[in-house]
Amino acid sequence: MRISRYLATALLTVSASSVFASGARPMQPSGSQMSPQDVAVTSFNDGVHARDRAWKLEKELETTQDPARQDKLRQKILKTYEADARSQRDAIKSKPDMFQAWTELGYALRKGGDYPAALEAYDKSLSIMPNYAEALEYRAEAYLGLNRVTEARDTYLLLYNGGDATRSQQLAEAMQKWVSSRRSEPAGVTPESIDQLNTWLSQRTEIAAHSGSGKVGSWR
Repeated sequence: MRISRYLATALLTVSASSVFASGARPMQPSGSQMSPQDVAVTSFNDGVHARDRAWKLEKELETTQDPARQDKLRQKILKTYEADARSQRDAIKSKPDMFQAWTELGYALRKGGDYPAALEAYDKSLSIMPNYAEALEYRAEAYLGLNRVTEARDTYLLLYNGGDATRSQQLAEAMQKWVSSRRSEPAGVTPESIDQLNTWLSQRTEIAAHSGSGKVGSWR
């Protein structure tokens, strides 16, 4: 799921908050004058800029018909997510409790196909900021990549019952894509398991339609 740049939290300073909210590159002192937090924020935003470039390349890939160009775009996308991951590791090195960077690292790793490493990054983010919705939703997509459907379903219910209609819907869409993908390429998943999730999604869609945005929870 594509989610805009993270908003700052109370863990970051006011100056850092403006960086997260706007996405602009901060005016930083040079060299040793930069604090660890300044370095972390700069590295984080460098990674986000790389991710944004990857998104643009992905959009181009969707409309490209030439096979040779498609291959080049896929290579560029992979390298760009690798750049994102490097920047997030730099951010974490300077500020180990920066849960946003751990979440973005997980995203970059997942997009690169390393689902186990992505799960580790998401788990670390959630150990710092429990019930961080973006990490929960992203982690559930990594579960899907590993065909761990039960964990993905549990996460959907956590998000939905917690009142996060937007991210629960994003996860439902990801699960529907998983159903479509596994029907064409099962990857070891039985047809019965695929049908079960599809039926469950249909039921949840009906429930969500009748209950509006869901009940307001206090888990976040």
